[in-house]
Amino acid sequence: MYSDKLYSTSWTHHEVYAGPNGRKKVRQCLICLMERDDLEERLNEIHCPVLILHGTNDNIYTISLAKKMQQDIKNSHLEIIEGGYHFLSVFNRKEVNQLINDFIINHNKNSK
Repeated sequence: MYSDKLYSTSWTHHEVYAGPNGRKKVRQCLICLMERDDLEERLNEIHCPVLILHGTNDNIYTISLAKKMQQDIKNSHLEIIEGGYHFLSVFNRKEVNQLINDFIINHNKNSK
């Protein structure tokens, strides 16, 4: 497991996307996002329990999109993490781990 110090000091957006190579990475990411399949139309095909996690400070996707996903996926549960950014599993990992653990335990109890 990575330490808190590693997460807070060595992996930041500024380091990953700095300089000319960083700008190239950003362009490549945008191209991938623009060319990928749009799965929104198929969300209603999901029939298993789904936990949707979203941070209030996510500048990539809005909370309204997460709420729409929750409406489109039957048997889904939305948890909004106050102050959470786009990479919840990195910056809010303790909360994320607890929410996932609780979700699994809850659905395991309900399946018996």
